Amino acid sequence: DFCSCSPSLEYLLQVIPPLQPREYSICSSPSKHGCSSIQLTVALVDFLTPTLRKKVGVCSSWLKQLAEESNPEIPLWIKKGTLRVRRDETPLLLVGPGTGVAPMR
Repeated sequence: DFCSCSPSLEYLLQVIPPLQPREYSICSSPSKHGCSSIQLTVALVDFLTPTLRKKVGVCSSWLKQLAEESNPEIPLWIKKGTLRVRRDETPLLLVGPGTGVAPMR
């Protein structure tokens, strides 16, 4: 978008911070889907800028590409959540404001 700007690669590597890890909410339950897999809901980031340049999300586009492979392996870690639910069968309506599309099943 800014063709008059041409910093050196060395300078860019000094000033641009490294990518931060992406955190996604697990949208599956071990009691329904077992403990050997997890399910995520990820919205693919893919859009055109006002100057009609295509932009894609770093992680969402990588996950999309992996989904097309037969047995992809994704490096991950699981961070303990803070949600505590009762053990009875009381129905819950869970809302994750600001998290995008993340149904909790």
